[in-house]
Order: sequence, then C-alpha cells, then structure tokens
Amino acid sequence: MRKTLPLLMAVAGFHAAGALAAGPEARLDKAAEAAVWLVEFNEPPLASFRGGDDHGHPKLRGLKATSPTASGAERLDVDAPAARAYRAALGELRSEHLGDIAVRIGRPLEPLFVYDVVNNGVALSLTAEEAQAVRAIAGVAWVEPEFVREPMTDAGPAWIHADSIWNASPASGGNRGEGRIIGIIDTGINAAHRSFGTNSGGYPIQNPRGRYYGLCASAPSAGCNAKLIGIHDMTTGEGDKEANDGLDLDGHGTHVSSTAAGNPMNVQSGSDIYPISGVAPRANLVSYKACESESKCRGAWTLAAINKAVEDRVDVINYSIGGDARDPWASGSEMQAMLAAREAGVVVVVAAGNEGPEPGSLTSPANAPWVIGVANVSHDRANVARLTLSGGGTPPSGGVLMGASLTQSPYGPAPIVYAGNYGSALCATGPNTGALPPDTSTSPWTGTPFSGQIVVCDRGIYARVVKGLNVRNAGGGGMVLVNTSADGASVVADAHELPATHLPYASGAALKQWLASGSGHRATISAAAIERVAAFGDVLASSSGRGPVDGDWLKPNFAAPGTNILAADKGSATSFGFKSGTSMATPHVSGAVALLRGAHPSWGPSEVESALQGTARASVRLPDDVTPAAAFDAGAGTIDLSRAVNAGLYFPVSGTQFRSGAAAARALNQGAMVDGNCLRSCVFSRTVRDLAGGGQWQATAQVPGGTMTVAPASFSVAAGGSQTLQFSFAPDAQATYGRWLSGKVTLSRVGGGSPDVVLPVAIRPSAGNLPARIVLPQSGAQVESESGWADVTLSGLVALPSARFSGSDLVRPMSAAATIPSDPTPEDAYDNLAAGDEGTRFFRLTAERSGTMRLRVEASSGSARDIDLYVGRAASATDLPAESSRICKSATPTASEQCDLVLEVEQGDRFWILVQNWKASSAGQDRVSIDAALVPMQASSRLPSQRPLIATGPGATDDGETFAVRLAWNDPTLAPGETRWGHLLIGAGSERPDGVGQVLVRLTRAANGRGAAAALVPGERRTMRLIAGQAQDRLYLQVPPNATRLRATSQGTGEVKLHLAREASPSSPSIDAAPPRSAAAASSTQAGANDQVSVSGSSLLPGRWYVTPENVGTGAADFDLTVELEFGGSRAQPGYGNWFNPQRSGSGFFFSPFADGAVWTLSWYTYLQDGTPAWLGGTLPAPGPNQGSASFDLYRFSWDGTRTHSVVVGTATLSLIDADTMDVSFNLDGESGSQRLVRIEAAGGACEPLPGGALKPDGNWYTPARSGFGFEVLTYPGLETYLAYIYDDQGRARWIRAHREESAPVGELRELAASVMTGSCPLCTMGPSTMTGVGILRRRLVDATHARMGADVSFPAPMGGRWKSWEDVVLLTSPVGCQ
Repeated sequence: MRKTLPLLMAVAGFHAAGALAAGPEARLDKAAEAAVWLVEFNEPPLASFRGGDDHGHPKLRGLKATSPTASGAERLDVDAPAARAYRAALGELRSEHLGDIAVRIGRPLEPLFVYDVVNNGVALSLTAEEAQAVRAIAGVAWVEPEFVREPMTDAGPAWIHADSIWNASPASGGNRGEGRIIGIIDTGINAAHRSFGTNSGGYPIQNPRGRYYGLCASAPSAGCNAKLIGIHDMTTGEGDKEANDGLDLDGHGTHVSSTAAGNPMNVQSGSDIYPISGVAPRANLVSYKACESESKCRGAWTLAAINKAVEDRVDVINYSIGGDARDPWASGSEMQAMLAAREAGVVVVVAAGNEGPEPGSLTSPANAPWVIGVANVSHDRANVARLTLSGGGTPPSGGVLMGASLTQSPYGPAPIVYAGNYGSALCATGPNTGALPPDTSTSPWTGTPFSGQIVVCDRGIYARVVKGLNVRNAGGGGMVLVNTSADGASVVADAHELPATHLPYASGAALKQWLASGSGHRATISAAAIERVAAFGDVLASSSGRGPVDGDWLKPNFAAPGTNILAADKGSATSFGFKSGTSMATPHVSGAVALLRGAHPSWGPSEVESALQGTARASVRLPDDVTPAAAFDAGAGTIDLSRAVNAGLYFPVSGTQFRSGAAAARALNQGAMVDGNCLRSCVFSRTVRDLAGGGQWQATAQVPGGTMTVAPASFSVAAGGSQTLQFSFAPDAQATYGRWLSGKVTLSRVGGGSPDVVLPVAIRPSAGNLPARIVLPQSGAQVESESGWADVTLSGLVALPSARFSGSDLVRPMSAAATIPSDPTPEDAYDNLAAGDEGTRFFRLTAERSGTMRLRVEASSGSARDIDLYVGRAASATDLPAESSRICKSATPTASEQCDLVLEVEQGDRFWILVQNWKASSAGQDRVSIDAALVPMQASSRLPSQRPLIATGPGATDDGETFAVRLAWNDPTLAPGETRWGHLLIGAGSERPDGVGQVLVRLTRAANGRGAAAALVPGERRTMRLIAGQAQDRLYLQVPPNATRLRATSQGTGEVKLHLAREASPSSPSIDAAPPRSAAAASSTQAGANDQVSVSGSSLLPGRWYVTPENVGTGAADFDLTVELEFGGSRAQPGYGNWFNPQRSGSGFFFSPFADGAVWTLSWYTYLQDGTPAWLGGTLPAPGPNQGSASFDLYRFSWDGTRTHSVVVGTATLSLIDADTMDVSFNLDGESGSQRLVRIEAAGGACEPLPGGALKPDGNWYTPARSGFGFEVLTYPGLETYLAYIYDDQGRARWIRAHREESAPVGELRELAASVMTGSCPLCTMGPSTMTGVGILRRRLVDATHARMGADVSFPAPMGGRWKSWEDVVLLTSPVGCQ
C-alpha cells in the first residue's frame, strides 16, 4: 500500500532530503486479508461525459453531455437535467457492475464509497485474489489498492501582490474573493476560529449559495456560517479513528484554510504584533476532512472529497497533500479525478512536496500536468535577532550577523564557541531523530560542559528545537543554529528553550571561520524584532520538491511563500502558529485563484494557470541565496497577482488533449516547453489566445546553450482570437548533452498594456542512442583477468566533429548480503532499527573522494516476493536511516530495486542504505544482496599509464554513424570474483571532454580467471590486491646486459611472499607464466606484506625475469609492488633506423633521436586485431649513459580534420642489448608482450652526389602548421622508403608505405605508388601480410631539413575514406650525417 504525506514541515521540524520514488505498487501484506480497493468502471464520470452515441452502452444512448467542455457550460452543475439523467444511468450501470462482481467473487458487496462526479467507481473491501478477479470483469477499467497520503498569513499576500487586486476598483477587477468558494481537502478545520468568522475586517461576509453543505446542510450548528459554508467529513469506515465531525485535530487543515481565506486581523506573539490575512479574505470556504492524524489521508477518503468538492461547485480545490510520485496516466483514481475536476471547471492546486532538494523529488499528485504544482519560497517578513561579535580576528560582516529568531530577551555579551569542538557539531546524537516534543534522549553531553557560553550548532538530522534544549541542559546560555550548504539561506524562527538565532549558510560559514582562529570570541544575541527585508524573500526552501518529473512537462509550475507562515491553528478560536512547507505555499495560490476568478469570472482553469505562470517573476534564488533557480526548481518563479490579473494571453488545453497526452506530453498546449530528449533539434508548437482585447505581440528567446527561434516572431491577435507559434531549438556546438538547459521565451505586447508572458524552457540535449550501461565484455560474460580490452559498438549518436573518449577511475562497490525476515510493519520501514532491524537491514557507505559522483545502489533477492530500497544521507557515522534524510526510494512490486543519483559529493560524506523485506517468500525470510558505490563521473587523474579504464575511438563521426570505442581496463586490485564500476566519458573537443554522455561501465572478474601478463616498469609503483592463496605469475621485465641488481619491494597489508625467477627460453610475443616458484632464483622470507627480494652480480643474467607476488595468508592482501634496476657499465647506444622482429615481418618500429639526441622518439607501425594498419608513438628523454633500459608512454592518435588528439594507451620499455639489438616489452590495451628487435641495416650510409650538395633526408618529417601526421623517410643508395602516418574517414590512425628504387634530384617532384598493408596485431597469431595499392605519395626535397610532401589515397574497407594532403614539412628528428 502506498503512503502519501501531508506536505508540511512544522516549526520545530527540519527540512527533509530529496526522494525519488520508483513507481506504482500493488500489494497487500497477505493475499488472503481484505483491504480497501478502488474500482473504476469504463463509463466516464459526470465531469467527463461528452454525450451518448449509437456506439456506446444502450443505457447511455441519447443522453446529453454533462462535461462543460462539451456542453459549453461554464461549470459542471450536478443539478442540471442532463446531469441528473446521466447520474441515474450511471447508478443503474453501477448496480449491474456490482452484481457481476458479486457473482465472480461469490459474495454480496456493499460499497464503502461511491464516486460518480470526477470518478466513476466504488471503494470495496476485497482480498488480493478477489481484486485480481475483478480486473477481468467486462466493464471494469482498473482496480488498484487504496493509496494512503498525508497532509504535506502575515507577509505572504503582500509578497505575491494580492493587495494590487484588493485595492483595485471593481471596474478593474478589484475584489477580495467575494462570492468565490475555496475547497480545502485536508485534516478538517477549527470551525470556531475567528479567522473564519463572518466579519472580515469590517466587511460582512455573504453566503453566495444561500445554503450550507455537508454536515451543516441539516445541522448548521455543526460549525458553518456565512464564510464557512460547508463541512464534510469523509473519514468514515475502515481506518476511521476520529469523531466524524470535521474537526481538525492536527492543525494542518486549519492553517491552510486560514492562509487561503482567513479574515484580516492582528496577532500578538510576545511583544510583537503581526498583521495577517488570507490571500482572499472575503472568499467562502468549504472544508473536506479527508485526513486523520493516525490514519493519514486514505485514498477512499480523498477521492470522496474530490468528488464532493466538484459536486459542490467550488472554484478551486486546495490539496496540500502528497506522496510518492506516480504516473499520472497510469494511476486509476486520484489524478484522473483531478483531471475530471479540471474538465468540470475547477482549478486544482497541489503542494509540490517537501522531499527536496534532490532532482525529481516532486511528489504526486503535483506531478500531473493538469494540476498546478506549487513550490515553497520565503517572503520578506522575518523575525530577526542580531548576533553582534567581538574579539578574535576581524569579525565577519562588520561584526553583526542577522538570523531568524523568536527570542524575547537579549543575551550576552558572552563567550561563543563551536559545538564541534565539544564532541557534537549537531548538538544531538542517537537514533531518536524524531524527538518531538523535545526531550533529553538525544543529548550528546553528560553533565554541563558549558557555563553560559553561546554555542554554535550545525543544522541537520535532529529537530531544531531539540538542539536548543540540549545546549541549555548542557549549561549553554544561548545558541546559534547555522545552516549546512544544502540548507542554504532557508532559516526558521523557532521558539527555543534559550536565547537563539538561526543563520543562513553563508553567514554560518563565516562565523565558524572566524571562530577557528584567534581568541576571546564573544557575542550578543539581541531580542527578536519583526523586519521586512526584501533580500529575505524569494529564496527557495531546501526541502521544496523539485522537477523534473517523469515526462516532458514543467513541474513545479511556480512558487509562493511557504516558509514561516503565521496562520490559524487547532485549539481555541485564537490559536495561531508558524508553519513551513509547500503545504503553506499552496493556499497562497488557491487564494490567488479565487481573486483572479473574482476579477475575471469567465476565466477557467487554462486561463488561470496561464495567467499565474506566464506572469510569475523569475526572482527565485536557490537556498545558497545566490544562484538563480532553474525551471525545475521553482517553475516560472513566484506568482505576482499585480501582473496575473492583467494577463493578455493564455494557452487553452482541453481534458481530451490531456487524456491523449501520455505519449506526447511535450506537445500539450501549456505555457512552458520541456524536452528531456532533444536529439539534434526539437520543435514545439503552442497556441495562444487573447485575453486583453487583441494586440500586437513580439517574441524573443533566451536559452543559454542553444538557439531558440520563434515563428512568427511578431504577430497580431484579434480580440478573442488565437495564434499558433512554432518554437525551434538547436543546441550550440558547445552544449553539454544529457544536462538540462534552462531559458525562456518572452512574449511582449507592443505598446504595453499587458505584462510580458514568459514561457519557461527546459531542454536536455540528447546525444542519441547512448546505452544505459556497458557490461564488459559485451556478451555479459565475466572477464578473465585484471586487465584486458573490449571494443564497444555505438550508433545513433549525434555527430561528434571532435570526438573525445576517456575513462573514469574504477571503484569496487560495497557488496553485502543479509538474510532478512518479513517486515511485520511494512508501511514503516524505519521502525525498530535500533532494536535489531526487524524486517530491514541497513548498511553504510562513505565517500572516499570529492567530485561529481553517480550514487548507484542495487538490491535483489532470488526468493523474496517484494523488497524495497531506501537511500539517504547521514550526518555522522552513527546516524540511523530516517525519512527526513532519505534521498531515494525504489519501491516497485518486485524483488529487484535500484537507486541511481548524480550528486556533488565531498570526501567523507556518509550515506545509509536500507533494504526492507516488504513481502517475504513462504519461508518468512530471504537472502538479499546489495551492491553500492559512488562512481566518479570525471576522467581519471592518475598517471596516464596507471589509469584503470582507458577509452579510445574515432576522431570524428557523422550523425548517426556506427563506430567502435575501445575500452581497456587495467586494475591490478581487481581480484578474482570481484566487480568494478566506472564510466565511459564521451565528449566533443577539449572544452567538453565529457559533455556528450557518461555511460556506466561494469566488469566482473571470473573467480577462476588467470592473471594478466604485465611488463613491470622499473621505478613505477603497482598497486595490487591478491586473495588468499593467489599468486600473480605473469609479471615480468627484460633485464639488459649492463644491469647489476634487480630488486622487488612490497608494502601493504596481508601476507605477501615475493619470488624472482629467470626464464632461459622466454615466449614471444605472448607471455607465459613464470617458472615454478621452486625454481626461483630468490624468494622473500619476511612475514607480512612489507618485504623485498633481490638478485645481483653474476646471478643476474640478462633476459626475462619474473617477479611473482604470492599471498600466503588467509585473508586478502593489499599492497604496492615496485621493481628497481641498478646498472654498471655503459649502456648500448641504439642505432637510428627501422627496427623489426624477424619472426614477425610487416611491422616494426622507427627509432630516432631529436633535439640533438636529448630526446628519443619511437613510432610503432603495427596492426589492429582485424588486421588493418595502425600506428602509435611516444617520446622520452634520452636515458643516462649507464641506464640500460628506458620506458615511455605509448600514445594512440586520432584526427578530427583539423587537429589531433592523443591518449596514452600503454607503455613500452626498451632493454638495450647492443647498437643493433633491443628487447621491447609493451603494455597495450590491457595486454602485454615482448619482442626481440633488430635493426634492418645501418642508416647514415654514403650520400649520392645530388644537385645542391650531399643530402640525407632520413628521419621523421611533420607539418608545423598542422601537426599530428607526418612521414618517416629512409634512404639508401638507390632506394627511398616512406611511411606516411595519416588517418581514415573516422580519424583513426593509419599508415601507408611507399618506396622507389631510384633517387630524385633535390627540388624535383616525384610520385611514389602508395600501398596499404594488412597483417597481424602484436599478440595475434602470425599470418600472411597483404599489400594493396591505394594511391600515390608525393615528395619534393628542398634541403636536408625542408621539403614538401603529401599523399592522395583512398582506404579500402573496413577503413574507408580518402586522405589528401600536399604541404610544407620540416624534419623533426636530428639530421643524419653522410658517410
């Protein structure tokens, strides 16, 4: 059963964290137990019936339409003849349906509630099996379990400029709500409160209907009067725990009613006088009690209330109620009832919820596009106490900080201290996070550590007033409560147990920084005073529910004041209280609707919504008090009635369009444009209709990150006429895909007379068909080793004119499993946590680094029938899970749940994970598995050769083109059976290296997989993990002849033994396992993981040596492995030229020095696994005269048509043997191999006499104007050989070969036939090479260092593309002398 909450934060409470629900639930504790089910029939309700026809049910044929949208009536009138006739027909059909149901389930039925105004259905007591049977009966539209929801003005009316309508002349629409009826669906009403008396500031309220409704219809003494003209109590039947008299025992409904339409009056609180008024103080009220304090707001009750409110013909329904987000079209009752209410001419206003600040935290039913969803902002009235500082260093803000307070008497000066220095920054501890009313259960201190100091406490987790109580009991004389960054500027004036003030985040951070240095810090807290400070207003509450919703429409629609609202309360006729939350913002809008409908009686829901949204002021700031709110934070902004009442255009949209809009909600004709998947470009169509007697209008657009055009940009609308507009958007080249862009389109009336109409714009450019995640290898099998590679095929993406690919760090998820019994109280996942986790288990996760992270949590069970998953933030290591700190909920009716959030995280941030066995298997308990991690969403910043996930791909792609990205992983900590998560980052250009998309990558190593070969780089640390009994026996290095000592060192935890062994006949190029450890030349002997072993002197023969770490302990070993080589005599000096492996002809290396020999360069021309040519390169400082080995990074290059991009994909280590022989050991794409290379023949031979003098153009040539491609030249007597390093049509590095057997004079143009070769990749089985002519290579030599070269070639499949160049080139490498 779903839970729905009253969207309220009490004055002593705290802001909840965001929540993301995971969809509808349909379940009961036990299938055999009866519960309330809501059954909807096929026939439309009164509000939606468009008339009978020949194809409908015979009983409905000939009946006239009752829906105002079809009948043309302004409002639904249930007493009209057509309505009476259709209602009677529905009654007959209902009896037939109930008879069919009774026959099917084998027992008679008595409906608990009957609905026929905005729903056509009944509430029945059924078992789950009976409900399933009912679903199959003809005439039944849907069956769902009853949902349960909970209920979620001083300066507010003035802040939204209600006074502009109050004070206007009647001819200009001036009114205070006279004759308008506001329906409040809530916890009931304190009917005796003077806010609801018949005298509204000296104006005698009139009953516009001349009758009473509900309980008052037969007994006016039930509490009604000329203002409060109706009291209904729907809280009857199952779950009813309160008297059925409509009385408010909670206070929520009374506060809401007073905010919307309470009478103006002065309220005294202490020495302060507050003038307060409802937004529409002369409007009439009808109260619909549909919520009880214990039973909450049961679906049968709220549906009955909506039906009755529409039947009573209210102007607006206030619904400060909500719960987990559900699909508005898939839900069979509540939100569909609200759509029918809109069709009946009733405006429905719903609180956005208090589950923020996380994206997507807006609740249902506020997420339905046909209701108005309201966010919560501050107003400008505040109870302010000044905190005056002295001592220490220079105090912030000139020594005076302003905070919210109700403190009656000043305190100080007194020493001021930070509670974090006394063991508890939160000033509270323990599991009782909901300690209200305040008690001593959360005190973190024993005794009295304070002696009159003012104590600074951090906000969070515990109720604010609890912290004050704890400080007082610990000896504190005053308290300063400071916000966290998430709370921002949202402060609350609380009635604390001691003098106190509440500071926003920026002030609190400055205060704590001041306290952190110097001495003698003192402060004074002044008595609170009421002040109006404009800068305090329009700050979005941290808890306010945010969009986006699961669909392309704007939510919330706009905002209204909802923080620190003073209004009537339960209890006596003079009870008042401060409350905060979107519940308090919502009645500001409901009152505004009453005023607008009073000013413009002909306005329906579309006109009212358009006027409020289109004229809202975009002045809302995020809780940090600086950042402007985006469209999904506060919608269009804060409503402004001074503008709304004069709106000149509106966006008509019918119920029929809403009903058919599930598949294309972005096309709904509403005053905003939202597209969460704007691929390449997106187009919107909107129709505006005149409200102001016609006029000329001009359209302008501002959408940073793209270009929005409007056609026509200028248009005229006749009085009552309409105009269709086309809006076209295309993201900029620098737009970040997958992230929301916010902007606006402004429609301005030429010559004035009407306020601007602003359409909020929220567009998320889509990169196209990005996979949700990549499992390596793509077949879904487990990987064998800790390193390797896989090519991932992508297609359907936007064009990438300058493609970039990179990998994040890989992280090991927290993996856990637990056996969890069935939860006996599944509706409360947080009960009994401290008493043994009854029905639940919770886990903790701590951020090990800062940055943008994907928090991903997966929970599953192979036997449970239904589990639920909750995730939240924790302020300390001991905090228990709580609804207030929840940021994600996944509660599908399955045994597989996940939470996936993108968060900004600081190192040390804590999270809790709660798993609930909602419905166990027949065994009564089930095994549940959890995987959770904070996965970085930035490219790894490790040394290039040590990055655990490397991605390379094409340099440029066309729109929709299919291409492959190579993902190579290298994580020596990936032990057998373990899993790693990371991200493939796709970008476009160096400015946006991850701006196209981030794809989750997951790989799991097989439990029996063997270790991967790896060439150890001397002096480089290798961080490793070995499980018990595991050895890594494929780690090696090639020792040159002049090495005198080989040493291996390990440092870490566990029991690690090191072995050194030489292989006399090593394999090549693949690397076999090390010789048996019994044949090792040396082994370590020290216990633990901090060890070393070495071989030196005559025992150290040149060749391949293996370094094998072995875990000889019983647990995992985590350690760093380092190898070092020492050298004796001079190393060999390798000769310049072409080096190759005689056993693997067709590929090789060009080795050459430049910068006068100070730098070495190596170009490796080789092949990919498909046999096509590829090249890599690298440079390194020339090693010292004795250093017999040298290592450098290997780069893979790509070309975007203008410039190159390079990525380190491995390392190569040269072991120098003599001038013509070397071993090359390489790590490339997660694989490793070694080859013995020889020089083809000595370069630098005698030069032929050529015009212009002796010339030897051997070396590497490049184009300074466009570096990134070039030519390798070797000349011998009578022979010229060229390799051109160029690119195919996707910008992948390719090489071609050309040669001629005669020389050409200097300056003479020569063309050489160019060929492309195919061959075997470095570790592939050697096969034959092929050579195919592909075009020509041109060269004109100028002198020994200048020339002009180019190529004109067409690559065959599977490469493709043409390369054509002819440019000036210069010699990069050092000139080769003639002999």
